[in-house]
Amino acid sequence: MTPSRSRLSTCAWIRTTNFTDFDRSLEPPRRKWPVWVWLLIIIGGGGLLMSFTCCVGLIYLGTVSPKLGVVPGNSVREEHLDTINELGLLDEGESIQLFYSDAVVDIRDGMYFLTDGKVVVYNRSLAEPTTIVPIERITDMDVTYDDSFWNDSQIQLTLDDGEEVWFPVSSDGGGDQRFYEKLETLWKQRTAADQ
Repeated sequence: MTPSRSRLSTCAWIRTTNFTDFDRSLEPPRRKWPVWVWLLIIIGGGGLLMSFTCCVGLIYLGTVSPKLGVVPGNSVREEHLDTINELGLLDEGESIQLFYSDAVVDIRDGMYFLTDGKVVVYNRSLAEPTTIVPIERITDMDVTYDDSFWNDSQIQLTLDDGEEVWFPVSSDGGGDQRFYEKLETLWKQRTAADQ
């Protein structure tokens, strides 16, 4: 059986026709998105990107920044202890009793701690970043409490040469009271032992 003539011509037409060149006027018109849709996509996408970036930044800060408030010496992060030892702020066999840092990321921007025998105030933005006060040099002490979230309480130490040393302590969780009471107890023990 031989194919009919019309079938052969149809097959030849299919082979020779380029279907990519068909008339665009036969195609339904494409609808363009309105401007407000594009603005919504851009603003929404930007908002999602900013939210993601903020979350990543907060996670980073949470992993590298010191703990908020006054913490016991055994709760100080290992990398912060390494920095303290690197700066030579602890003597051999000495341990931190209470620690506070008002720094956001690097504790060198502000750290204050109490050991068995001294108070250490370190802030690299000061002309003399390190102030080490042996407890036996303290002649008087005072505290100005501030329960505000934005401001820290201030502890003032008066030394035997008349010099005054001020440093901040967080009121978060009563840390300022714990710090001052522990310092006062150590100071009274030292002054009683000296008499």
